Amino acid sequence: MAIGAILYLRGGEGSNGFPGQYTTAAFAGVLGAEKVLAPPAPEREDIALPHLGQRPFRHIVLVMDESVRGDYVDLNVEDGVETGLRPLGTALANFGIAASTANCSATSNASVRYGVTRDSYLKDLQLNPSFWRYAARAGYRTVYIDAQRHDGKLQNFMDPREVGEIDEFVQVGTAFAPDAKDIEAGRLLNRVLLRDRPSFTYVNKMGCHFPYEGKYPTANTLYSPTMSRAFVSKETDDGSGYRQAENAEQRWRQVNSYRNCLAWNTRGFFREALANVDLADTLIVYTADHGQNFHEDGSPGEQTHCTIGTASPGEGRIPLATITRNAELSPLLRDAARRNHDRGSAFNVYPTLLALMGYGPPAAGANFEADLLGTLPEDNTRFLSTYFVRFGREPVWNSIGRTTQLRDGLQRVLADDRHASSEDSGAASGAP
Repeated sequence: MAIGAILYLRGGEGSNGFPGQYTTAAFAGVLGAEKVLAPPAPEREDIALPHLGQRPFRHIVLVMDESVRGDYVDLNVEDGVETGLRPLGTALANFGIAASTANCSATSNASVRYGVTRDSYLKDLQLNPSFWRYAARAGYRTVYIDAQRHDGKLQNFMDPREVGEIDEFVQVGTAFAPDAKDIEAGRLLNRVLLRDRPSFTYVNKMGCHFPYEGKYPTANTLYSPTMSRAFVSKETDDGSGYRQAENAEQRWRQVNSYRNCLAWNTRGFFREALANVDLADTLIVYTADHGQNFHEDGSPGEQTHCTIGTASPGEGRIPLATITRNAELSPLLRDAARRNHDRGSAFNVYPTLLALMGYGPPAAGANFEADLLGTLPEDNTRFLSTYFVRFGREPVWNSIGRTTQLRDGLQRVLADDRHASSEDSGAASGAP
């Protein structure tokens, strides 16, 4: 019982110093008690905002990219990977580098779909209505395009009840190789945007989850040298290809593979998705579920994201931008992007979507984060790494830091590593 109390108070940790035969029983007892005492899953609340009667856009899209780090793309750094979005000119409102809700795909995606708030995110995840329900109430046909799974497999805490709120559930099948899935997802989205019927579409791109090789054609290698191994699935990886990244030179190969993946999948997706689309009647919000940790500070390890406990700022750095040529709202979004540059968060996406679907503002004290159209506070860019807390454990929040602390770090580490190798070689040869 004493060990069980320690496990509860320390969030499931603190048993390492006790005999194993006792800790197993203690864990079983605590988990069993939790299961017995837990209440049944509650019913979700109804939508909480009044619709104002008009839809500002015929089509609204949320594009959730996979593992795209905000300070590695050309939206935010001059030598960043080309996304194909900068030529859109005044149609593009770039909110800069934003913070994800969390550093793992499942929690980040679900947090956005259900509009959780920082102060009560676990309760909100259980109780809040999805953005699908708001979209349907506003008169939009709901469409989900999934470029990561197939054959009806669900991910990111989506369950059959939520699937029932989606009018069109579309997955890019196994007929498409990993390096073709985002291209096909762009084509599927394009067909939706060319319809007359109003729609709200959520896209989970294939993006650039590790392993990065296999997600772009070798003929389209823009950055080299790269990792040598090529994988063909996002869901299976024996990990051996990434145990090789033990020094700066090997990490640089990994980063180049990542950049090639970003360039191919992002440009190809938007090229297909935006072809012949009337952006005056369309809004696209572009972001990502989380960033990546490339250990630019020289820290050991292979994990790129999903760290539990204190996490690298890079794991929470994501892009955030909107695309539209709507005569009234495009200037407002550009002004908001200038005002809130590098202050945005994925926590702000859900209320922004609702406002742009035509819903009125929430009442004072209502359980909503601020939308992107207002003025965001400077301390808005924190993300969760320890998300599901139990047994008294506290959540862990992390800052995304500043650009100069991150992206140029790997180049410095690489230079230092080469310099050290040169000195070692010189010493071994007896050079003065």
